[in-house]
Amino acid sequence: MQRLLFVFLSSMVFLLAGCSQPPKVINNACDILSLHPTWYRYHVHFAHKYSVPIPTVMAIIALESGFNPQARPVKSWLVKNYIPWEYASSSYGYSQATNAAWNDFQRANPYSIYTRGDYVSSVAFISWYLSTYAVSKGKMRVDEQYIIYHDGPNKEAHAIAPATRNYANKVLSLANTYEAQLRQCGYLSWSQMWLFGPLPSFAEY
Repeated sequence: MQRLLFVFLSSMVFLLAGCSQPPKVINNACDILSLHPTWYRYHVHFAHKYSVPIPTVMAIIALESGFNPQARPVKSWLVKNYIPWEYASSSYGYSQATNAAWNDFQRANPYSIYTRGDYVSSVAFISWYLSTYAVSKGKMRVDEQYIIYHDGPNKEAHAIAPATRNYANKVLSLANTYEAQLRQCGYLSWSQMWLFGPLPSFAEY
């Protein structure tokens, strides 16, 4: 009973920490995390847990959803740019996780309460997915990890669309930018030293 109560309370903290509006500027990691300091706390937690660098996760969120918790891939509009008519897939939220991938994630974490519209939950999902399907295959560049994230772990290399490869290069570039910025964030250096412990090592890009 005590364990269930602890899990419930921990999950509620996660959900409350993730509730927010999309940042207006998404090309500066320090600005984003200074506006949402609890995001950084959980980024560090999941980076330690899954060995997936913070810049990689943030870059995927930025390119997938623009940090919009309600993002969905619209296929057609009833009223242009206002009322969607049809969606291209079941992808939703910060991480753009599909129903199937999210269900796999929840089965792997049965004692946690996660939602796709929650930032902390999305960080957990991306970190778990990359750890499960990409990091486990050995050292990979961020663009290679993103292709697995986007197309799934079983997609043959020759079947990867050029558009996906181009998008993966954008994720790689933004991850590099975020990494350089995070190394210069003064308040992050203070918080990691006194509150959260040292940052996990950044992956080589």
